[in-house]
Amino acid sequence: MKYRQSKKYFLLEFTSLLVASIWSYPFFKVLLLIFKNFKLALGILIIGYILSIFRIILGYFTTYFVVKDNNLYIHYGTIIIRTLHISTDNVSLIISNTRIENNFYHKLFNTKGLTIFFSGSEEEENEITFSAISPRVLNILLAFLSQNSIKKDQLYAQK
Repeated sequence: MKYRQSKKYFLLEFTSLLVASIWSYPFFKVLLLIFKNFKLALGILIIGYILSIFRIILGYFTTYFVVKDNNLYIHYGTIIIRTLHISTDNVSLIISNTRIENNFYHKLFNTKGLTIFFSGSEEEENEITFSAISPRVLNILLAFLSQNSIKKDQLYAQK
């Protein structure tokens, strides 16, 4: 079954965008100083908001995971969509850490955030973030990770 972020993802992200828009006023003033044209500066700011909204919408539809046959498939990306396959044998080799976020907005909308950190080179993306996951879906993902993970010190002791 395909699990994606909660529908409250949009509330969380648009609330964050609204809060960030308060801080865009100094940026707008800098654009006015650089271009000395109100319409151009406002146009650049509006294009930035449109791209942010586009990123939020694409982020919802392209970020999901599937647990199938004791394998975890994570689909992520905004423009370039990648699929990460994690089998039960290599969970502890691929995933280095997880972080559950529960800030004010998460508590307000009854969701949690999850960031999965990966082992690997600096050239690749080393984390995937699910901004708003319902507690039920979070438990499914954490159950897979905790059930199939071996502590790294135990892994090195076995070699």
